[in-house]
Amino acid sequence: MKNKIIIPLSTEEEQDLKMSTVVYLKGLLDAPFPGALEQDLMQSDALLPVRHFKGDLLLQPGKNVDMAWFLKKGLVKMYYYTREGCLVMSYIWNAESIVVLFRKFRKGKRNRKYYMEVMEGSELVGISSATMQLVYAQHPFAQELTDEILARQTQQEELQKEILQITDRKERYKRLKELFPEFLTDGKWRLTNAEICAFIGISAGTLAESRKLYPEGV
Repeated sequence: MKNKIIIPLSTEEEQDLKMSTVVYLKGLLDAPFPGALEQDLMQSDALLPVRHFKGDLLLQPGKNVDMAWFLKKGLVKMYYYTREGCLVMSYIWNAESIVVLFRKFRKGKRNRKYYMEVMEGSELVGISSATMQLVYAQHPFAQELTDEILARQTQQEELQKEILQITDRKERYKRLKELFPEFLTDGKWRLTNAEICAFIGISAGTLAESRKLYPEGV
């Protein structure tokens, strides 16, 4: 695994990414966004914009979950390995979403098994658990935003569960294309074969058979 790589941003790029984060948060709820909350988030050290390469790790086992991220551009996956060494893909975040292992993040607890890894060149804006605690204490509206973020994550988790419950494993691939079209660009997968298999619980052989039945673009 690669260690995390941070690419410097210009001051203008940092400000643009910070504002993109606030714009995303404003769009979560049909309610006025507190001006004081926006001001606090736009402070110089509250939000931490970064760029990452494919393969960079945002989180790994044994580390405290002390950061959450707004994903402006790119893909991020969360996965773990079973005792038998099998790769299990728990979640994939697409652009315009919040990357977080929330229960651990809320209290800055240690992560025991999960990896969070950048899947393609990405732009993210981080906020620390310590900063977020101050935001919750000073701005009750932040909890409403958090509730909506978690609700959206749960909706995606349910879509993945729907796929995993399909007993005919070749059909899982078809359903993946139907439920997650954002993982394809111009008919080409943004996920590797191994990532597809881990996300929907099939073997490489089943994936090959599935593609014959349900070719790309169909």
